[in-house]
Amino acid sequence: MKNSMYLIVVIIGLHYALFHAMDQTLENIKNKKLIVFETILNHIIIFNHKTVCSLALVSKWSNKQIKNTDHRRKERLKTILSNHENRINLVWHIHGGAYAYMYYSANPKTLTMNYIYLSKRNQATHMTERWANDPHLMLKEHKIFFNRKGDACYYASGIMQILGHGTRREIIEYSLSIDNKSNAIRCVLGKTNEKKEFQTTSLALIAKNSFPDLTQAILNSSNQYELSTPWHKDRIKVFHWDGVIIPQRYSNSLLYLDSQDKPII
Repeated sequence: MKNSMYLIVVIIGLHYALFHAMDQTLENIKNKKLIVFETILNHIIIFNHKTVCSLALVSKWSNKQIKNTDHRRKERLKTILSNHENRINLVWHIHGGAYAYMYYSANPKTLTMNYIYLSKRNQATHMTERWANDPHLMLKEHKIFFNRKGDACYYASGIMQILGHGTRREIIEYSLSIDNKSNAIRCVLGKTNEKKEFQTTSLALIAKNSFPDLTQAILNSSNQYELSTPWHKDRIKVFHWDGVIIPQRYSNSLLYLDSQDKPII
């Protein structure tokens, strides 16, 4: 009996020592990886904006470390290009490797977006795109934003040709990507009905009835994705109703008027 108890104690002791050693080994490996990664991040200025955005998605830790070095990329970009600093609508990317701004022009009504970011060899790439589809400001104080990939995006209304519906005004996400591509995609509200059927409604219909708080809540949906529509032969951005948090002031109505006091949407 004593021998059996002694054997059990020895076995438990060996297991503890083994697992403790494994924990120590794994911890050492983890620490070495962190040191290597931190060394790389300390020299993150050599990486372009696309690489930085990809690294930021690796983990919360890497995202935090990259944010801590944003000033280095911002200073580099300011050194290369310094003639856009006073732009009213200029927005910096949170990682400091890019900024974008937009403005409207009249005769004809045009939306212009500019996207400047650090590219290879620490040089700056400057993208410009103009849309002459009678674009209009949609929401008060709405600004350019950057998606997870680092692309510059902006919501506004504009005229689009929709197969089966003809020409009509839609809410559009205008964007300039890191891959030097521009895009204008119409936005819809997605919902699953009681029969489990997926339905979409043009977001312009909600904005047309002048509910800015509700429209903004839909644009903030936690469930967003792009979808091809074989019936309209186009691509749409879906803001699913399941991801929408209804604001307290959802019924607030506010008309968006042009210079002749006519509704924009």
